[in-house]
Amino acid sequence: MCNLAYSNLRTCYYYLKERNMVNLLEILLQHEDCSVRLWAAYALLPVKKEAKEVIEKITKKNTIIGFDAEMTLIEWEKGRLKIF
Repeated sequence: MCNLAYSNLRTCYYYLKERNMVNLLEILLQHEDCSVRLWAAYALLPVKKEAKEVIEKITKKNTIIGFDAEMTLIEWEKGRLKIF
């Protein structure tokens, strides 16, 4: 199930990227669900400064999603994060 969800996210991202429309994900940076915000921010990291700020806020949560956000930032800052 998780692999299918990731595959769907990846397919959507590449669809948007090929059409220079990744910026359409910006609206999801305000979504009420942290995981939606994190995925949108992850996809927008290379192109939107606000994406990193959203991820930094999510790291403050004492949940698995907060840990995921923290690891995302660490890998991004070390230059090891591949967007999809």
